[in-house]
Amino acid sequence: MLATIPNYEVAKSCVLRPAVVEYIALKEGFHVAGSIPARLHNPGALVFCGQPGARRGVHGFAMFTDDEHGWRALDIDVWKKRSRGISLRKGWAYL
Repeated sequence: MLATIPNYEVAKSCVLRPAVVEYIALKEGFHVAGSIPARLHNPGALVFCGQPGARRGVHGFAMFTDDEHGWRALDIDVWKKRSRGISLRKGWAYL
């Protein structure tokens, strides 16, 4: 079962994703046809670390079954980092 974010079902029904999540996908090249993030359905280019529903892909990245699982994993990753007090300023350093 995928980890949950409070009110995730409500949030995913919105047409637009949070800007920070979209920006990460843009920086990682998810919208570029044939890129590793696009091929692995991994908009955040997340490294595989046992995410539910994922398996190890090329170069150690997580490979998801579809884009929705990849977006959910990125949403959860951002939410966990923010809930642990990691600021967006510090997070940008990893992009």
